[in-house]
Amino acid sequence: MRSAEAFPNLEQLEIQNCASLILPPLSSSSLNKKLKRLCCSSTNMASLSKVDLDALSDLSMEIDKNMTRTAVETLRSVHNIVSSWCIYEADEGSLPEEALRGLNFVKHLEIASCDTVTCLPQGWLRHLTALEELHITSCSEIVEVPEGIEYLNTCLKKLFLCGLPKMVSLPRALRHLSSLHCMYLIGLPQLNLLPEWFDKLTSLQVLYISECPKLASLPANIRGMTNLRCLFVDKCPELERRCERGKGEDWHKIAHIPRLNIGKWLC
Repeated sequence: MRSAEAFPNLEQLEIQNCASLILPPLSSSSLNKKLKRLCCSSTNMASLSKVDLDALSDLSMEIDKNMTRTAVETLRSVHNIVSSWCIYEADEGSLPEEALRGLNFVKHLEIASCDTVTCLPQGWLRHLTALEELHITSCSEIVEVPEGIEYLNTCLKKLFLCGLPKMVSLPRALRHLSSLHCMYLIGLPQLNLLPEWFDKLTSLQVLYISECPKLASLPANIRGMTNLRCLFVDKCPELERRCERGKGEDWHKIAHIPRLNIGKWLC
C-alpha cells in the first residue's frame, strides 16, 4: 500500500513481464483519484475489482493462455474502458467467446506469438465492432482469417500482417474491409500474389509491402484504386524490378499513385 501512496499524482501506469505481481487495491489509495490509464496483463488484473477500475478512462490489457475466470468476469464488468488488447501466446481455448461479448469499445488489437493457431477463432473478432487497428504478428501457423472479420467492415482502418511465414495469399475474408485505409504486409516470405478482389478495398490509401520476396507482381485492377495515395515496396526484388519507373512491367499499374517509394527510389 505504501508504494501506491508514494505516487499520489500518477496518471498512467504500465506493467510488463511481471506475471507474479499482485496489485494493491486501488480504490483505497490516492492512485484511484488520479490514475486514468492502466496497461497490464490479465494475470495482474485478476487481483483488481470493478471498484478499483471504475475511475479509469482507458485500460490496455495483454491476454495470454493463462487467463483466469476471475479476469474474464472483471473484464466484462469494465468493458466500456477497454481500448487496447494484446492476445499473446494464446490458443483457441484461451479466450472464451462470452468474454468478448459487449466489448465494443476496443479500438486496438494485437494478436502475437499464437503459434498453435492456424485460423483466428471467429469470437476473437466478431464482437469488436469498434476496432480501428488490427495487428497479427509473429504467428507461425496462421494462414487464414475468419469470415467474422466482415463485422469490422465499417470500423477497421489499419491492418498489419507481420511475420506470418505460412501465409501464401491474402485471406479471402479481407475482401469485406471496404473501410480499410492502411494495409501493412511485412515479413510474409511465402506470399506470392495479391488477389484479383484486391480492388474491393475501395478506401485503401496506404499499401506498405516489405520482406515479401515471392511477391512478383501487382494485380491489374490496382489501376482503378483511385484512393490509393502511397505505395511502399522494399525487400521484394522481383516486384521492385517490375515497378521500376517508366519501364517496369507493372509501372503502368501504379503510375497514378501520388507517392511511390520503390526500393531505393522515391517518386
